Amino acid sequence: LFHDTVPRIVEVDGYALELRPEGAVLVFENYDRPGVIGAVGTLLGTHGTNIANFTLGRSAPGGMALAALNLDTPANPEILARLRSLDNMKWVRQVILEGPRPSDRGAAAK
Repeated sequence: LFHDTVPRIVEVDGYALELRPEGAVLVFENYDRPGVIGAVGTLLGTHGTNIANFTLGRSAPGGMALAALNLDTPANPEILARLRSLDNMKWVRQVILEGPRPSDRGAAAK
């Protein structure tokens, strides 16, 4: 149950999560091990990339996990390469989506 009319993606490749499909979206699959989320956040923060939203789904504790991050600005190719080289990272992708305009959101609520 959502409190607004903003579209959401609630499943990706069998992983349950909640993602707003707008702007710069970083998606990665990793082995569910301690420190992965911290390493991603530290790497992005060190390069001045702010995380607007972070959502995570996992198959089981210690199994595989899929994360989707809305970023304030897209990650540059150097950051993406560094993310791909992190321990326990399976793959990393970034997509740039055009989100709904505020006028579209208001129209959907009517």
